[in-house]
Amino acid sequence: MLLFLAGDLDPQADERNYVYLALSWNRFGFLGDTGRFLWPPAYPWVLAQFLDGFGLWGLFLVRVSQVLFSGVIGATTILLAKRLFSRPAATVTGLLWSIHLPLIMFSHTHWAETLYLALLLPSFYLLLVWLQEPQQTRKGPVLLVFSGLLFGLALLVKEVALLLPVLLIPLIIWRSSGVGDRGAGLRNVALYVLSIVVVVLPWSLRNLEVYGRFVPAGMTVGENAYWGLNGLYRNFDLATQDSETEELTRTDHLDRWFVAWEPGSAWKRAGRQQNVVDRNRENLRRGLRYAGEHPGWFLRTRIRKLADWLTPLSFFVRHHARETYAGVLASPWVKRPMLVLAMATTVLLLLLSIPGFVLSLRDPTAKWLLGAYVGYFAATGLLVSMSRFRLPAEPILLVLMAGFLSDPGVFRRAHKRTVAICWALWIGLIALWLIALPDTLDQLGRAWS
Repeated sequence: MLLFLAGDLDPQADERNYVYLALSWNRFGFLGDTGRFLWPPAYPWVLAQFLDGFGLWGLFLVRVSQVLFSGVIGATTILLAKRLFSRPAATVTGLLWSIHLPLIMFSHTHWAETLYLALLLPSFYLLLVWLQEPQQTRKGPVLLVFSGLLFGLALLVKEVALLLPVLLIPLIIWRSSGVGDRGAGLRNVALYVLSIVVVVLPWSLRNLEVYGRFVPAGMTVGENAYWGLNGLYRNFDLATQDSETEELTRTDHLDRWFVAWEPGSAWKRAGRQQNVVDRNRENLRRGLRYAGEHPGWFLRTRIRKLADWLTPLSFFVRHHARETYAGVLASPWVKRPMLVLAMATTVLLLLLSIPGFVLSLRDPTAKWLLGAYVGYFAATGLLVSMSRFRLPAEPILLVLMAGFLSDPGVFRRAHKRTVAICWALWIGLIALWLIALPDTLDQLGRAWS
């Protein structure tokens, strides 16, 4: 329904780059780069195929296909809840997923998140099934292979999860150790990693041929270092920050201490005489050097980055604050209830997933896996952060929230120590919300009016 209510949307930010790369690929027959970063090829390729087959109508049909892909996300989320908790939890998860607008809105835009999650979440689910199933079954290697293949495809959409296997491999080795075969862990790790490599390697070799540098999937870390390890504070959830050179000069914000910096110390991007890979590497070096020279600033700003990752805001709110939507979705009688719903589900998601993980989730293997997955994406947000970077974790947080809601007596049964951990995490979360509260209220007010 939202696909048709949203109407024709002008591409925003990265959407423009995706469409530009797809048009170039459709016209010239190869994928270029933006000059600042090299993206993985899958999403521009999908856009280019639709443009080739249907012309400009293809951009709308991509959004239709993404609605279908979002069904894969919903189905996988429900299966995760059923496996981790219960059938009632799966029902609650399905209901929550169907109304969670911050996740839904990406299906009717041209960001790559919907396709990315439609590959990444099934990969995660298959790995969970492998970890929980008896290791002697014949389907074990099949689960690992398909998990790896899907993970490799997800990397060709977005490379942000490239280092996630570093956290998953110890779990595979640990789970393999229970079969009494010393070589089982090595074989299972090799099977999983090679399944990823067989998908990614052709593109990696292409990058080596074109740029003379080995890049497994994409190279965006230097551009992110420019925004995240620099004197200029930038949060792309905020509709008011439209200039690359904007400095934080407002004194009425509670969080000014967390982003205060030394005037004149900000560094510029590397020059265009280098290819895009070398330029990214140089920008990363400059960012790390800046962080090393300003350790106090680095620690303070990481607190603000974490607050940006855990913000109650979303791109759905940002679109309304920037007046991106027109027609029915822009009318106050439709927009305002949706804004309340988007903010409410996000707040509840972040609050209630905590007891869902600490109290309701009892399988230690699943706890390690979910903790590694959510913790990894939270850690990536410490470089440059906004609500969109939380999106890969949101289906997992929905599952944890549903697990808690379907188990109302869990607090009475829980040990006092685990309840205390819950309260400590809640206090930390609320403190981070208070840091960013002025910006949150400002953006919500812009969207509301």
